[in-house]
Amino acid sequence: VLFQAFQKNSVRGIGQIGLAIGFIFLGMDLIGQAGSSMDPKGDLAKMLLILKKYPVSLTLMSAVMTVLMQSTTAVIASRSLRARKHSDGPKRIWIHRPFPALGWR
Repeated sequence: VLFQAFQKNSVRGIGQIGLAIGFIFLGMDLIGQAGSSMDPKGDLAKMLLILKKYPVSLTLMSAVMTVLMQSTTAVIASRSLRARKHSDGPKRIWIHRPFPALGWR
């Protein structure tokens, strides 16, 4: 609400910080839920036990996966920005205001 409703930058900054912390906790909760549903005797657990003996290989595999994920995100972002740059539409992203009666601008 602080981020959306106020015009003053300091108040909006506090709202952005709160929003970011909320996203961090949401992500931690989602990762915890996904991890709790894993079978401790499943294939992934067995693979991790094997890779535990090879820390260099595990590190390299993790680095490659990270690069692939980040580059995919970067490609999507650059395509999105390029499409918006070359379009005749608005250059700003407008956020839907769910409560126009409250006078939000």
